[in-house]
Parts: sequence; structure tokens; C-alpha cells
Amino acid sequence: MDPFVNKLFVLFAYDRITGMHLQWFLSHIIVRKMLRITLTICLTALLLASCGDAPTDPGYTNPDYPSHLDRIIPASGRPSGIAISDLNGLAYVPAPQNKCIYVVSAMAREPVDTLPLENIPNLVTSVAGTGEIWVSVWPDSFIYVIDASTSSITHTVDTRDMGIMSLVSSPDGAFVFAGCVDNKALHIFRTSDYSTEAVFNLDWAPTIMAVSPDGERLYVANDSKKEIQEIILSDMSLGTLYSDLPETMRLIASSPDGKSLLLFGRRNYDPRMFVLRLSDGQITDEQRTRQLYDSAVLIPGTGTLLLVRNGENRISVLNTENLIFAPTLESGNDPSGVAVSPDGSRIWISNSLGNSVYLYEYLD
Repeated sequence: MDPFVNKLFVLFAYDRITGMHLQWFLSHIIVRKMLRITLTICLTALLLASCGDAPTDPGYTNPDYPSHLDRIIPASGRPSGIAISDLNGLAYVPAPQNKCIYVVSAMAREPVDTLPLENIPNLVTSVAGTGEIWVSVWPDSFIYVIDASTSSITHTVDTRDMGIMSLVSSPDGAFVFAGCVDNKALHIFRTSDYSTEAVFNLDWAPTIMAVSPDGERLYVANDSKKEIQEIILSDMSLGTLYSDLPETMRLIASSPDGKSLLLFGRRNYDPRMFVLRLSDGQITDEQRTRQLYDSAVLIPGTGTLLLVRNGENRISVLNTENLIFAPTLESGNDPSGVAVSPDGSRIWISNSLGNSVYLYEYLD
């Protein structure tokens, strides 16, 4: 007999013999039972939140990535992203509410410098091999170029199209790509002299972008269209248009070998990940992710992809070789960006509502 039922039976018999009232005993036991169930549910929820999309395959080995939270650095003004200069390893954090860029070092417990702006910064990208950081401002058409050697703004690049919604750089640092809402324009700038290399006016605003690892192709998309446009950078021409995708995308990322794209859907209640095989445009895999993602960065020299969760205080870690998720990283409130040092030894996370920067490193 169930212990709970057996206890009730004994109490009922005791009540009949002694004339004692059973009501108090029943309420006491039921309340304890309900508290125990509630506690179990809460603990289960906390466990799921911490583990997130951790792997279930018992034979799976987690990829190697920095997982020790070394320090939390305050950065007010609702940080909107983060980028690392390969010149000095400093992190640059746009703070829209404060109209500035915070400069953060791995050793500091607070920003080591502040660059005031006249406009509202929103997006940021690091240009490989130059030490430069490019920062777009909202809702204007400008992009500021920061020289990491002096932490000062040295150039201003003008797209002449308002509303920059996407900003990425090529792996070799040769180009910076800016997608604008105004005129549905994609601007390609050459970083050597800050000149405009090409401008594409597409059928939709290029709000989502990803670059192939070899830097030969740029993929652009819009979160309201089931299409991805390919741009061949060697001759600045439009390539294949991948259309009729399973659903609209919230994020796209290139696989490390450049042979496929990882597509992350924007469906709120049933988010999914797809693999688009570039050789023939076919979807080769599909799985539920349980999460929506806002941005992604690949740890250099690995197949490990870091994904910023939308509205959750975690960073997902995906092994792109087998599409299995590793244990997540904790972030502050509302993570807005993630960046990795060029050698892969540090992971930086900016937190918008948390007004902070998290730094992960390897344990000594």
C-alpha cells in the first residue's frame, strides 16, 4: 500500500477509536505533500536551466572550451555587443544608453577606458589582422573605426543608408559588411582604405549575415523571408539564391568546413535548427533546439559554436561536427553578445540588462 494512503488509514482508525478530529492531521499531511512536490518541480526547473541543451549521448565527449567564470566586470548603459581586438586583446563594448564604448581588459575589474560618442552605438565587429574595431550607430548611417593601439576613433565610414541592422567582417580582415534597412542595401567596405567596394540593393533588408571560413562567400538573409542570398566576394557578384527554406531564420552560421550553413529558425514555440547543404541546397538535418538564438561565434581552430540565447541567461555550446550541445555557460541578465580571443583561451559575454561583462578562462 502507498505510504501516504497507509498513513491516512491509520489516522482514520485512530480518529474512530479516540474521537479525535482528523481534519487537522489531513491538512498538515497534505500541505507537507504539496510543499514536497513544489520543491521537486523547482529543483527540476533549476537543473534544466543550468544544463540547458546538454548532450544525452553517454558516449559523447564534451569539446574543450574555457568554462571557468574568472570575473564579472561592470559595464552600464545596456551593453549591446562585444568585440575583441587581436592587437592587444582588449574588449570593446558598445553602451547605447550612455552613448559610449567601454574598453575592458582581462585583468581589470572595471572598464579601463571610455570612448564617448555623439550617437547611439549598436553593433560592433573586430577586423582581423588590423587591431581595428568597427562600431555602427543607430539609427544613423555611420560606422566608427577605432584604432586599438590608441583606443581612439580614427575614421568614420558612411553607408548613406539609415538603420544598420547587421555588421560583420571577413575572416581575413579584408572587408566589412553592413546591412541597412534603408534601401534594403548591403554595403561592402575595403578595410585597407575604407573605400566602398560594392553596394547591393536586395529584395529585402539584409538583417542576417554570415561569412564562409575561407572568406570567399557572404550569406545574407532576412528574418521574414525563407531565402538566403549568396554573394561571391572574388568578383562581387550575386551567386546562388537558396529559397523555399523550411521556415524563416533568426540566425545563420557557417560550418567550420564551409560546406553547409546552420540555420536557426525564429518560431517562438517550436524553435528548430536545420543544416543547409550548400552543394545542392538541400536540408540534410533538422532538430528541435528548445531555444531561440540571437548571435553566434565560432571558437578559432575548433568546431565549437557559441550561441547567445534570446531572453535566457545562458550561452549554448554546440559541437558542429555532430550537432550535439555541450553544457552551457552562465551569462548575466539578457546576454547581448559573445566574443572569443584569437587563441581561443578566453570567452567574453556582454549582458544588456545585467550591465556587465563576463569573462571565462581556462583554470590554471
